[in-house]
Amino acid sequence: MARTDPDHDPRVPDPPAGGADALLAGALGLTRTPRPTRSRLLIAAASVLLLTLLLLWLLPRALDLDLPRIGTTLASVPGTVLLLAVALGALSVLLEGAAARAVLPGAPVAPTLRAQAAAGATALVIPGGSLLGIAIVATTLRRRRVPTRTVASGIAAFSLTDVLFSGVAIPLLALLAYGLLGRDHDLPGSVGAVVLGLLGVLATLAAGVLVLHRPSAVRVLDALGPTITSVLEMTGRGGGSAAGGSADGGAPATAALEVRDRVAGLLARRWAGVLIPLLLGRAAQFAVLVITLRSLGADVGLLPLLGVFLVGRAVSLVPVTPGGGGLTETALALLLVSLGTAPATAAAASLVLGASALVVPVVLGAALGLRELATRRR
Repeated sequence: MARTDPDHDPRVPDPPAGGADALLAGALGLTRTPRPTRSRLLIAAASVLLLTLLLLWLLPRALDLDLPRIGTTLASVPGTVLLLAVALGALSVLLEGAAARAVLPGAPVAPTLRAQAAAGATALVIPGGSLLGIAIVATTLRRRRVPTRTVASGIAAFSLTDVLFSGVAIPLLALLAYGLLGRDHDLPGSVGAVVLGLLGVLATLAAGVLVLHRPSAVRVLDALGPTITSVLEMTGRGGGSAAGGSADGGAPATAALEVRDRVAGLLARRWAGVLIPLLLGRAAQFAVLVITLRSLGADVGLLPLLGVFLVGRAVSLVPVTPGGGGLTETALALLLVSLGTAPATAAAASLVLGASALVVPVVLGAALGLRELATRRR
């Protein structure tokens, strides 16, 4: 790795403020330290309460079951399966940390994993917690003397990949999977889901070509230059140099194009290190669903199960409760029942997966975050 490349060498001093560095840091909120306000904490508490109510009321009502029946089936899940679900949930958290570390060259491994786990837990529990999570990672790495340019570029590259993977690819695949499941099962709106999925794929491909084709990106950014400035100023993230343009007085589009080139270059070198751990993390969660159902005697094919899992991951993005909890389990259980699974078995499997994908990351993230704080104080 070249010592003169600030993307690779943490000993390189931070670049001067302005231009792409200021624009990127401002857009990510690194120029300010977001804190959980009282209103956000109250909303978080209300969303946790809503999650509990949905699990206690909506899930049994949707499946026409009573809570004791669900509890009895849940208690019949073997202890080894529950332990494996916890282990796989923890593995998915660590894999996400490894994905973030892949685009943070020179960053210490253990602190990065701890910070990313804490950031993930924050994003799950607190509404708008993504910016708080970014602040946690950025603060941790800055204290470890990782250059601001490396931190900002790495966070942007990881966030972009995560959004495209979890926020775009999985929902589109979920729509297509739902439509395909509707061919053999009575599912409402399955044809519409396929059409929406295909339109979404085409729109994503068009946007990808627009961003990857540099001349097109230049034209779009030139046209959006005033909008970039206005948005940054309205959100309070612009700062003087970031909003005003590059360090040499160029237009905001110039700085935005430099950001695009830097992030694209970083991902071109390290895309596998980001994408593969994210895929493996989702595979670990899918394994929890498969293993739990098999332990309860349910016999559903892997491909239909994969479709159900993808729909569940898409529903988990609905920002009503932490991690879409309550809604995700209900949707997952209803789809499993439509595939021939007994309602109580479907409810138990969805709850085990929910605990692995939501409770484990929150608890582990909180524990690792506290560990990082204790390490910092020493």
